[in-house]
Amino acid sequence: MVCIYRPDTVPFSNIDLFFEKFITLLELLTSSKQLYAIVGDFNLDMLDVNDNNVLTFLSILESFNVKITITEPTRITSTTSTLLDNILTNLENGKSKVIQGHISDHLGQFFESTLPREITKNTEKYQFRKYKASSIEDFVESLHKLEWNEIYVLPEDDVDNMWNNFSKTIIKNFEEHFPQKTGFKKIKPTPPITPQVDQIKKQLDILYTVSLINSDYAEQYKITKKAYDKAIWNMRQQYYTKRINEASNKTKETWNIVNNLTNKKRKNKEQLPKTNVKRLVEDFNEFFAKIAPEMCKDLKGNVHLDKIKRNEKSIFLFEVTENELIATVNKLKNGRSFGHDNISMYIIKKSVQAYVKPLCFVINHAFRTGIFPDSLKLSTIKPIFKKGDKDRLDSYRPISILSSFSKIIEKILKFIYINNEKF
Repeated sequence: MVCIYRPDTVPFSNIDLFFEKFITLLELLTSSKQLYAIVGDFNLDMLDVNDNNVLTFLSILESFNVKITITEPTRITSTTSTLLDNILTNLENGKSKVIQGHISDHLGQFFESTLPREITKNTEKYQFRKYKASSIEDFVESLHKLEWNEIYVLPEDDVDNMWNNFSKTIIKNFEEHFPQKTGFKKIKPTPPITPQVDQIKKQLDILYTVSLINSDYAEQYKITKKAYDKAIWNMRQQYYTKRINEASNKTKETWNIVNNLTNKKRKNKEQLPKTNVKRLVEDFNEFFAKIAPEMCKDLKGNVHLDKIKRNEKSIFLFEVTENELIATVNKLKNGRSFGHDNISMYIIKKSVQAYVKPLCFVINHAFRTGIFPDSLKLSTIKPIFKKGDKDRLDSYRPISILSSFSKIIEKILKFIYINNEKF
């Protein structure tokens, strides 16, 4: 969707410059191979076929296979009737009309077309997985049937391959039972028009038409317009109050309404710099990797490592038992977030008893050999917008999301350390 306003006053009314920029815009839109609409006030009376500028404009549109959807006047006075505003599009089908919005001296334009489902009005595309009770039961049952021999036969110090074999088996079964799907989330609609508002709108339409012919009705039109604005305000207030009162989480629903009305979206969805995705990832990676050393340069004074007291106490890592592992997992938060393996703590807590033996086996070998699996060192880094220029890397802060299994080993280590202090 592109919005345009072309001024008709000097020095901004240079028509040749407008045509030059407009052609560049159409070339860009055409190369994108997307459906688009250009809406706005072009300050060219497209009903005046004797105007050379209008003919040039229409010729440009025709060369790019763009059509005009509005053919009625959009600005009507007691002496003139002109078509200055329009909706231009490369959509094949659709219907349009001119409407009186009672907002300005220009009439509004309406265009409706049937779009592909993924860009249908009032829907938002998203990815999701369904965690139905029956799917979770099948997932657990499939893991119970496994022998896990590919883990037990490996050398004692080959912890990396032990973990890789374990995680590949878990992920394979996870993807089979909880495949990722594409959905279309319905965006909540605007308040429905009440009968009272509809009745006042009809009166306003009549008064507007009559006032163009007889100025005696202009004052009555203004009075009715104020009543219409007030009715609209009351209608919206009642609608949003009802939505909040009926919501199970009133605070969340309130913020949803505020963000929707102010056109705010989730920062990490819309506020990343617009560039090549692969290059963008590499730039963020390089920036976040260098930021800590750069910050250290600004630290005043030197860090004297020789003044740091050495802890003479040692720690003995007892082997964790299956019951201790299950108890530790059950104490963790029932979160839905996940790392690079896509498996959340919610699913692990539902299924851990099906693979507690091989998981315990790998963790104990990691403690015994001092080898932490390389794949568990990986994390998903998400840049979150802070403030400032959205196109600058330093306007973002990194959020690191580890695998849920990595968090479990961390908690197990903490459990062993706390219990070591008792001896």
